Amino acid sequence: TGYQIPDSVTGVGDNVFSNNNSLTEIRFGTGLYSVGTQAARSVGTLTGLYFAQSGTYGGLNRIAPRAFEFCTGLESIRVPSGITLLDDSCFKGCSNLKVIRIMSENPPTFDSTFTPFANTDSSAKIYVKLADSGNWSSTFAGLDVEPIIVQDTFQLTLSEVPSTTDTFTFTFNQIASGSLGYKWESDGGSNSYTCEKQLASVAGTTGNT
Repeated sequence: TGYQIPDSVTGVGDNVFSNNNSLTEIRFGTGLYSVGTQAARSVGTLTGLYFAQSGTYGGLNRIAPRAFEFCTGLESIRVPSGITLLDDSCFKGCSNLKVIRIMSENPPTFDSTFTPFANTDSSAKIYVKLADSGNWSSTFAGLDVEPIIVQDTFQLTLSEVPSTTDTFTFTFNQIASGSLGYKWESDGGSNSYTCEKQLASVAGTTGNT
């Protein structure tokens, strides 16, 4: 079950979704200003967590303590650019979390005693914008930091719903070798899909997916 937080909602309270193991996806609206402590703690079925990248109320600037702790179904997250604080153990124990994209220009603060990404996947990395990489060290919260070239989304409108055997080719230009990826998402309508970068290894200056 997916849950869309309306743009009119400015805050999500403590423990709102915690231990709700029928929940697979949460999409936060643009009005979000705060997420409560343990908001979605121990939701093992959660595989999709999406934050708006800008907000009508100034945007979210903090991930609360243990907000998404033990969400073991998460494999990737994208932390919005306005985040300045990753509070105690906010993503601790997300044992399958491998791809952590932090869109902030500068590293958020965190408590070194209760690091935000403790006990994530052993291969987990922090990915930051190449343009901002000079502001980051080689590690953050105990994880390696890798700069990437960020393209938010590629959107296609299709004349019909694609079948599982359909093939689509994208050509991209890349400034430097690094990490690039993609995934398909339904945009809510039967003919509208979004292809969002996730993670794949590429090299050279051009290529196809």
